[in-house]
Amino acid sequence: MNVEDSSPQSLTQPDASLFEEHLKHLQELASQGNYRDFWASTLRIDEMFMTFKPLLKEEFDRLWSRYRKVCEVTEQEESVWRGRARGNATRIEQEIERLRHSHANPGAESSVTRYRYDGFWAHAKAVREMFDSLPLLEADLTTLWTSYSSLCVEVREVHQQAQEESRKHRQKIEFLIKGADSSAEASSSREEMGGARSTLRQALEVMKETRLLRGDRDHCWNYWREVNQKITSKQQDLQTASFTEAKQEADKYVGDAYQGDPYEALRWIKEIQKNVAGLYLSREQRDELHSTLNDAWQKAQARIGEIKEERQRQHEEWVQRQEERKRRHEDWRQRMTANLARWEGEIKEAEGEISQLEQGVSGLQEELAQATRAEYVQVLKRMIAEKQGEMSRLKERMSDWHRRVQEVRSQLDQAEG
Repeated sequence: MNVEDSSPQSLTQPDASLFEEHLKHLQELASQGNYRDFWASTLRIDEMFMTFKPLLKEEFDRLWSRYRKVCEVTEQEESVWRGRARGNATRIEQEIERLRHSHANPGAESSVTRYRYDGFWAHAKAVREMFDSLPLLEADLTTLWTSYSSLCVEVREVHQQAQEESRKHRQKIEFLIKGADSSAEASSSREEMGGARSTLRQALEVMKETRLLRGDRDHCWNYWREVNQKITSKQQDLQTASFTEAKQEADKYVGDAYQGDPYEALRWIKEIQKNVAGLYLSREQRDELHSTLNDAWQKAQARIGEIKEERQRQHEEWVQRQEERKRRHEDWRQRMTANLARWEGEIKEAEGEISQLEQGVSGLQEELAQATRAEYVQVLKRMIAEKQGEMSRLKERMSDWHRRVQEVRSQLDQAEG
């Protein structure tokens, strides 16, 4: 606040100097916006003007004029400040109402879905910062802070109920997934693997129908995907074992179709084809066996009526070509399969790290919403930014691994086709 001094010349009366000191202090209080102490000090100055007689009339008039001008300017500034403070109170009150209603779902039967908790606490932090940055009248501050605090307490209690409810659902889902995992570990047949798959599907249905908080849902999904992959691997192991045994038997009689007695080969191919129907195989493995047996069947029929020497020569050339192709293809497939396993392992590990980072960010954001010390707020913000940066780097690496996996799988599909 700037108040012009109409008479800057030095005063000669001791009492006038005392008035000057009080007026200077009064101006400092006004410039600081300390209106309560300002008006309290005016009472002392009013008393001085009434009781201090040694002042010359001209000095009295000059000091009284300055004093009144300071009071008038301060009164105007205080009026403006109070208007802004009342406006700030209205803004904060409206924002508290938005906080109360924007993130709520009053019709929700479950506490898990009663609020969008992440959005609420981020919004609550912004409202808390308004209290720190906007001047308010003391009465408004008390009323608004009571309203804000009670709302946060209410939502925190509901959030705690939601966490407990979500935890119980999570435990139920974990129980089903763990059961599927245990069943798969002990499985040795198609029927047993089907039971493990059925339990895992049941867990998936429960997960889709159950209300879970995001952290619990992410945990359940990650656990489900992990066990699903384990079951798939176990299924592939069992199928590979069945396929290898059937392939060895088939290969023995395929050799007869090309090199031995074609009539004997036809008889055994029929028998093997019947057995294949009951084996635990993937569609690709079953198709491969059928393809191998069909090829052998056709070759055996073609050999009937051919000259033995010509048939033998043609068969040997064909076998050589097939073996070389299979060897090259198998070498390539093994390399690609190893790459896929390594990349997918890295993807899974990165997903786990991202999930942990997301949970860490969520926890830090909750702490940030409640933080009151500026130093601690800055520390929390820096920690959140670091975790978010780490998640971005992991996601970029995962994108590259996904691209490699997609390219290799496309190549493998084309090769199998």
